[in-house]
Amino acid sequence: MIPLPRADSNLAACLPRAGTVLSCLLLLTFLPTGHCAQPLAQTELLKISNQPWIAVDIGKHRGVQCIVDTGASSAGVLSTKYAAGAKYIGTVRTATADRAVKMPEVEIDYVAIGGSKQTGVRFMLRDQSWFDEGDPMPCVLGMEFLGRYTIDLDGSKGVLRLYPRGTRLDEVFGGVLPDGSRLAASIHNDALIEVDATVDGVRVKSAIDTGWSLATPNQNLLDVLGIRPGDPRIVNQTAHSSLSNREMTLQILEFQQVRIGSVVAEKVRASLGEGGMRVIRKEQEPYLHIGWDLLRQHRLLLDMAHRDIALIP
Repeated sequence: MIPLPRADSNLAACLPRAGTVLSCLLLLTFLPTGHCAQPLAQTELLKISNQPWIAVDIGKHRGVQCIVDTGASSAGVLSTKYAAGAKYIGTVRTATADRAVKMPEVEIDYVAIGGSKQTGVRFMLRDQSWFDEGDPMPCVLGMEFLGRYTIDLDGSKGVLRLYPRGTRLDEVFGGVLPDGSRLAASIHNDALIEVDATVDGVRVKSAIDTGWSLATPNQNLLDVLGIRPGDPRIVNQTAHSSLSNREMTLQILEFQQVRIGSVVAEKVRASLGEGGMRVIRKEQEPYLHIGWDLLRQHRLLLDMAHRDIALIP
């Protein structure tokens, strides 16, 4: 017989938020020592484009639409129209996916998601996209802000949950993490998350970047897979920018299988057009830059305080 736990503080901790009650009850039934940590805030992911967007209160501006970007290594990015009254810090030179740019940096006194508020949050100011100056620059929440929490970016449920910094992933999950879901990741500059993966049987270095859209291989990986310019597996597809409705032509390739930890993704679309960007081009070994399109069906847990990361199918 499976022993049942007493009605104790573990169960009580799950009661305030109805959406977590059932999962906690199940965990407590089968895992007597299980504990469900309660999030400080939970917010829905907005369906704007192929990145995780959320509504954020910034200063006096309510519901600013921002991208949750685990690839942004420092401060976030914000349009000047939201920065009135912000404290000016100075001009910083920062590396983007494609090049280094100079931007003013400011400090915002009030940034809130749901019921969780942070003060003294740094943003760089920019109004035009550095990928195409015809597009406006979206608000980006970088790891300077996100690293103040343990993060549960649950693409499968379409929500972002924020927990106190240092909350362990097992407490977020409510028990022992599934086999293979905890990733052996290297984290650089408190942001760039590098993990091992396999692409169609080829072992590759990869980075998890939720601010990126489609996965992007470097030329070395394409060479190993025998994919050359003009390969019939590469097709042109038309897309529209979610920011300006500008029409774009993308070179798309489909990988049969990408494996990251216990996650096995089939028929993964990849975009080749960004392969010449600095962040891709600098890698000398087979490499895949992993974007939200591949991650969105799964649950990404980040405990930056303990350098602990999990990807749950």
